Amino acid sequence: MKISIDFETYSECDLKKSGAWRYAEDPTTEILCLAYKVDKKPTCLWTPGDPIPRVFQDERALLWAWNVGFEIAVWENIAVKLGFPEIDLQRWRDSMALSAYFGYPLDLDRASNATGDQPKDRRGKQLITLLCKPCKPTKVFPGTRRTVDTHPELFDELYDYCISDVDAEDGVVNSLPRPYLPDSEQDLWFINLKANRKGITLDLDLISKLLDIRNQVQSELAKEIFVITGGISATQVQALREWINERSEIQLDDLTAGTVRTMLCEDITDEIRRVLEIRQAIAMTSVKKLDSFMKCVCRDGTVKGALVYYGAGTGRFAGRLFQLHNLPRGHFPVVEDYAQLIKSGGDGFEELFDNPIQFVSTMIRPCLIATPGKTMYDADYSAIEARGTAWLAGDKTMLNEFRSGEEVYKAMAASIFNVALANVSWFERFVGKQAILGLGYQMGAPKFLATCINYGQDIGEELAERTVGIYRTKYFRIKEFWYEANDTFMLAIRNPNKVYRLRSCRVASNGRYLFVQLPSGRTITYPMPRIGIVEKDWGPTEQIQYMGIHSKTRQWTWIDLYGGKITENLVQGIARDLMAVGMTNVIDAGFDFLLTVHDQILAEHEQSGLLEVYIELMTTPPVWASDYPLAAEGKECYRFSK
Repeated sequence: MKISIDFETYSECDLKKSGAWRYAEDPTTEILCLAYKVDKKPTCLWTPGDPIPRVFQDERALLWAWNVGFEIAVWENIAVKLGFPEIDLQRWRDSMALSAYFGYPLDLDRASNATGDQPKDRRGKQLITLLCKPCKPTKVFPGTRRTVDTHPELFDELYDYCISDVDAEDGVVNSLPRPYLPDSEQDLWFINLKANRKGITLDLDLISKLLDIRNQVQSELAKEIFVITGGISATQVQALREWINERSEIQLDDLTAGTVRTMLCEDITDEIRRVLEIRQAIAMTSVKKLDSFMKCVCRDGTVKGALVYYGAGTGRFAGRLFQLHNLPRGHFPVVEDYAQLIKSGGDGFEELFDNPIQFVSTMIRPCLIATPGKTMYDADYSAIEARGTAWLAGDKTMLNEFRSGEEVYKAMAASIFNVALANVSWFERFVGKQAILGLGYQMGAPKFLATCINYGQDIGEELAERTVGIYRTKYFRIKEFWYEANDTFMLAIRNPNKVYRLRSCRVASNGRYLFVQLPSGRTITYPMPRIGIVEKDWGPTEQIQYMGIHSKTRQWTWIDLYGGKITENLVQGIARDLMAVGMTNVIDAGFDFLLTVHDQILAEHEQSGLLEVYIELMTTPPVWASDYPLAAEGKECYRFSK
């Protein structure tokens, strides 16, 4: 039996900022209604005071919901107290996860519109604002909350909306290629669910002290910039930009982080430099993560729900709440003494670090700690995508470099700069590293130059052009794969229901979807594939396209595919599947999985001294990738750091 459900709730807690688990724990959170649909029967409604529906007593039933973590949190924290039965975790299923697996949006509104089956009721957002959150008193309604007694007609609309949500969820699932995840993916989804439910521990004392430092420093900087500029605050962007432009030959179009960073490299006056430094420090978004931590911390001192299964079309996990995947990188190696110094209230850190905001930023990751009494194991796969590109394309030159233990970045640098491997400088290695990590997906010279500049190194157009050319010559098998991938996808689109080989992958289209089966057996799906005509500099050109979420606009629209992008998708998909094997291995060996961030896997264990075992578990390749040159580095620690 399948039961699709959806709760509507009221709370003074902000769901978006706090997350489902903290929200469900809040004492002001209560259930307004529950819509539920049993198999293909009409959707029913339960409201507080009604008898508990008997259908939920059936222990064979699977409970489905969109972004089911919310429903689980509400069920466990509130519904059970109202008399609903406890539900074993293995009985939950997520229709959002299924939508993501088949290439559709994670947002129900967009997914239902994309599938064209059951459009979601847009009135719902207004109703949620009116009924599910506190309201400001007005002359018309002086209260702070609308209830079923004060606004029965609005609640009737909310009930209808809740029912329509379940119908929309069910419609999306029924329109997908199949109504369930493959078993291996369902298992991985459970790993994600259990990690989200367990959470990761926060060092609340450290966060509190860092907030005090940040607020004090930013207050002092705000006063300083006000004095220097004669009354302009750091947040008055337009006025501040005009003040700078009046005093500088270099005219700024904006004060974004990149513009400020570039301007600080120019020959400018000390006064302008100081203003830009203050602006940079006050506008640093990374230190706002501390506020996010405090908003979503649960009663047990953990943050729950920080991971998103299948957050990207390739299957990669994504972050939620405080966004694990864009936590700031450290400006210095973190040691436990620094955290203890801050927590003790000592002032010695000012003598050690001349940039307090940078110090605070660096200490954000270390706010995530192991469960008391356990050791954190943090390991990072080494160049897993670069290795995967060579493996998929069969480029023996790069594969042999990785397998031999040779310093691949230096080897690339030696080719670019025509120097002996032993004489490669730091800068030359930097260029070689960026080439290995960035050029495997058909990146051209302009973008490669921009990438290097983003890392603080302007290598110049000539060197960028030479580097791209040498990469494509040295690793010509990778270049060949780009064109082979593009041609194979076009063949599959033009010839539906025929399977084409693309090295260790298989590609086929049924007209509505283009499927790529990865070596693991998992499938990446591209909805609505077609060959369109686009205008290029050299004229009209055939272009593979599919419907997807645009990375910048976040809109459901046509996305262009080409050889390099296809290579990126397949390699990232393969890397994700290898990481999934690594996660499963460490869990089966008794480690408690915490989270995955990019190419890192974090877990914890009661026992220390298991790092070699941990890395071996992560890097033991499955049968389908037995010759993949996997490698990882890691550490045992108490705090998360980079």
